[in-house]
Amino acid sequence: MSALRIRRSRTATAALAAMLLSAASPIALGAKPPATPVPPKKVVLVEAQGSEALVDPFISRFLSEVSDRSDIAIVDARLSGAHMSELKLSPPTEEAKAFKAAWPADLYLSVNLPDCTTKGSQNTVQGFNDPMTGARTYETIRNVWTECPATATLIDAKDGKVVSSATVTGQRKENPEDPDTASDPTSAAEQEGAEKAAKKLFGARKK
Repeated sequence: MSALRIRRSRTATAALAAMLLSAASPIALGAKPPATPVPPKKVVLVEAQGSEALVDPFISRFLSEVSDRSDIAIVDARLSGAHMSELKLSPPTEEAKAFKAAWPADLYLSVNLPDCTTKGSQNTVQGFNDPMTGARTYETIRNVWTECPATATLIDAKDGKVVSSATVTGQRKENPEDPDTASDPTSAAEQEGAEKAAKKLFGARKK
């Protein structure tokens, strides 16, 4: 009789332990199962408005920055001649339907690059005393600022509504008299603007 009671006690203990383990499982506690990874969205670049000198450095840097920040590969459809304004119309035009059939996507992208502006500044700083004359010398420092505005817009491919938009300004500061800073200020400013736009639309770089 004593052995039978021991066996029953052990069986009950094992059953209770199994119940406790089952109750503590993530499903029993109402925890959500692991989410299925979301596939990368397909983005098509419809147009980039602006002069070639502005568009080329911006788009090149923008595409590179996007690839560093997401798994999205942007397809360049600028040669199609389509315009973002056509894709926003409701109901869609026949031209818009044809474009969407030829260039299917989740999102459509457009970039607008107005002309850059340049402004200069000049500061005079105090130098050293001339050892021969005792006169104090002065140095004039000249800087040139180049600012290039840019707007990148994403719309939903189905309804044409704006999903996200980023308006940024790329800047480049140079001393025209310093050969170490000599470069193409417009290109440099456009590239900085592209980096800012990519960050606003697609977040931080992947680690």
